[in-house]
Amino acid sequence: MRSSSSSSHPRRMLCKCGEEVLLLTSTTVANPGKTFWRFPRWNSGAGCNFFRWCEEEVQNAGNHEVQKRYELEIADLELKVSKLKRKLHEERVFRRLITVVLIVSWAMIIGLCIFFSVNCVRA
Repeated sequence: MRSSSSSSHPRRMLCKCGEEVLLLTSTTVANPGKTFWRFPRWNSGAGCNFFRWCEEEVQNAGNHEVQKRYELEIADLELKVSKLKRKLHEERVFRRLITVVLIVSWAMIIGLCIFFSVNCVRA
């Protein structure tokens, strides 16, 4: 396996031990040309033996982008739900107001009918 200076992976990466890991390219038959991150002293028995294929890193970055899109979509939907709840509340208040106005108007009509029917009978 040889070291790689690929510009597609310019950042440094640290392992769990806090050491900088190496970016290498596989020369094995099973994974020819596949890049990976590896603990610098992997065969010494010391340290954490960190290993990660670079494709996993790209996959995780892609998942991060998908997650970000979902978070934005969720925020947009939450805003829409909030607006709909506010509109529903306003509609309920308006319905109650109309109900009160109708009850009061019917009471006034009945009151006027009773008033005039009593006065008409006396006259």
